[in-house]
Amino acid sequence: MSLEDILARITQDAESKRKAILERASLEAKTRLEKAEKEIQEEVDRLLERRKKEIEAEVQRKMAEAKLQSRHELGRVKTQSVNLLRERLTQLLFETIEKSYEKWCTKLLLRHIQSGDEEIWMFPYEAEKLGERFVHKMNTENNYHLKWGGIIANPSERGFVLKKKGMSFTLTFSAILDDFLKRNESAIVKNLFQGVEL
Repeated sequence: MSLEDILARITQDAESKRKAILERASLEAKTRLEKAEKEIQEEVDRLLERRKKEIEAEVQRKMAEAKLQSRHELGRVKTQSVNLLRERLTQLLFETIEKSYEKWCTKLLLRHIQSGDEEIWMFPYEAEKLGERFVHKMNTENNYHLKWGGIIANPSERGFVLKKKGMSFTLTFSAILDDFLKRNESAIVKNLFQGVEL
């Protein structure tokens, strides 16, 4: 074999080895690139999933805060509405009482007198408007033995207190209204806030 053939053969072998190395390197680079792309996509998916969960948690937290705040606001509105209703009912109660004051007070006391010999105490307004003569009139009309107890020094209150043997029964107009509101609170709130839910 001639030197030229040997050199041609060496060149050919070297070229074959170079092509094989390039093919292996290209294949390895392609494999690494695919692996890197897969890892990058997995990392992107993980990050997106984590971010999605963070956003969902933030949305849930904000919704819970909004719900709590709206419940607080609704509670405040309900309280204001019930207070306004109470003021209006108080006004209506006094308007109703004033139309037939003595008759209304007589009915109220007759419903609560037990034995007919209680002491009747009055708050200043009732004492001024009805007084001791009212107690005598009730005794005469109903064959009672009621006693005039006196005046309870509380000008901001209205109504009566019945006393007998150390026991007392309060018949203030505010207590009557409170009792009405307590007995009817759920119906009142239901009617005031019909269709409002949280």
